[in-house]
Amino acid sequence: MNRLITRRCLILLASILFLTPPLLSEETFPQPPAKEASFASWFNALGERETEGLFKEGEEQFKQENWDKAALIYGRMAKLSPTKNKEAHLRVVQCHCYRGDGERALSWAKSATERFSDSAKAYKLLGDSYGLLADVKNQINAYDKSLDLDPDDPEVHLQLAIAYDKIDKPNKTVEHAQRAVQLDA
Repeated sequence: MNRLITRRCLILLASILFLTPPLLSEETFPQPPAKEASFASWFNALGERETEGLFKEGEEQFKQENWDKAALIYGRMAKLSPTKNKEAHLRVVQCHCYRGDGERALSWAKSATERFSDSAKAYKLLGDSYGLLADVKNQINAYDKSLDLDPDDPEVHLQLAIAYDKIDKPNKTVEHAQRAVQLDA
């Protein structure tokens, strides 16, 4: 009986904290979690269905291009959810990229590459973040790491072609543009 009451209280708390629209003027974006951060939290007490519900709310905000709200929801989940933290973490980076906030995107992307060093998508998002800040050298390095993990990603080849064009490297520009076209065909 006590477990049922505790579970209902946690569900009520989750609905109050996470399912009500965040007040963006009063709420700040969370910082990325540290590599060694513990994910033990009340999320562990929630069932998979409740966690999935919160993630779906983030997805809905993302699809509606409500980048601020989506970033807040995903940011909480990246810090707290043991089952969805990687997916949520990468979505936070995407949201900040779409918002045009290069500094926040870079902070979260660096954290993502530390925590998920085997993720090509994390390095791609790191490259995107550097691109927002016009740091072409680091952008190229990040995209190269992404290609080390997934050499057949046409989008990364295209972004590399654009980056090399910015620093006037025509051979590299053509090489990556051609590869992007080959892979996308």
